[in-house]
Amino acid sequence: MSLYLDRVSFNQDNSCFAIGTDFGFAIYNSDPLRELVRRDLGHGVQHVAMLHRSNILALVGGGRDPLDSSNKVLIWDDNLQEVVSEIEFRMQVVAVVMRTERLIVATELSVFVFKIFGTETAPILFEQIETVDNPTGILAVSSRSVQVAKGPVLATLGRDQPGNVRLSHLDGGYPLQESKELKAHQYPIACLALSVDGVLLVTASERGKSVRVFDTKKQERLHEFKLGYLWGTPILCVSISLNGSYVCAGNERTIHVYDCNNPKVDLVFKPIQPCTCAFALNDGRNRLLDECYIFAICRNSSFFRYAFNPSKARTSPDQRLFGRLLKPDDSGMFKLMQQAKTELKTSD
Repeated sequence: MSLYLDRVSFNQDNSCFAIGTDFGFAIYNSDPLRELVRRDLGHGVQHVAMLHRSNILALVGGGRDPLDSSNKVLIWDDNLQEVVSEIEFRMQVVAVVMRTERLIVATELSVFVFKIFGTETAPILFEQIETVDNPTGILAVSSRSVQVAKGPVLATLGRDQPGNVRLSHLDGGYPLQESKELKAHQYPIACLALSVDGVLLVTASERGKSVRVFDTKKQERLHEFKLGYLWGTPILCVSISLNGSYVCAGNERTIHVYDCNNPKVDLVFKPIQPCTCAFALNDGRNRLLDECYIFAICRNSSFFRYAFNPSKARTSPDQRLFGRLLKPDDSGMFKLMQQAKTELKTSD
């Protein structure tokens, strides 16, 4: 039974995440880990995008028996438990992201930005951005912007150079404001992420040599973290903490955490399996936690929460296995299988 655990998507504050399955989709609360919604649609879903914690989602079919064609985005109202609108593209959809009043869709050669007017009106195309070949759907959108009038920041691949990143503001006008291309790497981009406010951009190239942090307004490189003995290992995901002080990068075997204020700090977590990683952004009151937490969802369905204390960043981190996701039961449905927590104690 296929689980699209390489296509895990977090919501805007990483408090929830969604996973597509061969029979529909499931949504989980990140901390504490628990299943919130499981929908058996009878057909496969590969991409799921959440809009905060609302009833509106964007779905793309996939698997052996897809819910719909892979070149369509379906807007799903979970209150009604039905598709309320759909958008068809000429090419296969490789990524989909939702923000307030915005739907961003990537195909292999373009990114489309739509205006959302609620569930009763179909989304309206806002802008189309051409990119280099993008089969894995690399893009990022900030949750908000420090410059409110300009809206969230959108980061996509460049048009001509595979190592470039295009930065735009989703301001509500037309066309997108201040579209610029930043030369991030010599080699093609492997993954990227934006800070919550869109001020910082984190990138990694397919070469796997380093992780870089940029100021999106000044388009200046602020930090570069070398991967040392893991040089050349593909980087699968990057994330940045709420205050922009910490960056994490995950490859096929480890997750590295870097301190932007102390480049010598390099914490290592070992989920063993390739994973999608993301920082816990707040404690529900928009304050930075005393401890920093990283969520890791592995392709073998393991869910880890890693913790470290910023004031003791040189200590070994706390590592906990919280459970396994989407384990099939006898009826072919899925259940959350909570497991005993395993803990590695910190050491000086």
